[in-house]
Amino acid sequence: MSQSEQPSSVKGKPTIFHEGYIYTVERTTKTKSIFRCKNRDCKARCYTNLSMDALLLLPTSHCHAPQPDSVPAIQLKNEIKAHAAITDGSTSTIIHSALRTYPLSDAGQHPKNEPLMLMIQRQRTTEKVDADGRLPDKLRKTYRDEGFILHEDKKLIIFTKKTNLSILKQNKHWFADGTFKVCPDDYYQLFTLHAMMTNAITPLVYGLLIGKSAEDYNL
Repeated sequence: MSQSEQPSSVKGKPTIFHEGYIYTVERTTKTKSIFRCKNRDCKARCYTNLSMDALLLLPTSHCHAPQPDSVPAIQLKNEIKAHAAITDGSTSTIIHSALRTYPLSDAGQHPKNEPLMLMIQRQRTTEKVDADGRLPDKLRKTYRDEGFILHEDKKLIIFTKKTNLSILKQNKHWFADGTFKVCPDDYYQLFTLHAMMTNAITPLVYGLLIGKSAEDYNL
């Protein structure tokens, strides 16, 4: 029985590295875990014990060369995600800390900072709702400890604070926008209200909706 390199993950799937090849888990049985080459044009597979730390059989043949240079980049992303989940450090601090151990010889495969920063933000927005479907306290207040939830039910959550509502009340012109691309997975649309502040249009109210019908907009 030979050893596999330390398990990791790619897009949430358990992953192992062996001799420069990357494998993601395909399925697990009562006695073993079956991994498939990350290159979906390749049919190579390997089999590990259930703890995924030892190969039960040598991998089958690949149709391409190994890619050892891509392994450090994956390990870097996993380290950053792990730190983002357990610390409140800034995104730049987390990235710089992880880069201290990144091999200089693999600098050409180094991921750009922008995707790494976005990955940290996404990792930190996967907070769990409670048994009643309510957002955790961490997401209910601003960094200045101001209440940030105006309305919350199963169809709609409205984020804003009292000062934002006062600004809207004083403005004669409001601007509305709806988008689907940046909406969290559990919702269908992000709807925002904006007003003019110091010669700039500023978002003041954010609404997360499960749909886009007229009924979904009713409180």
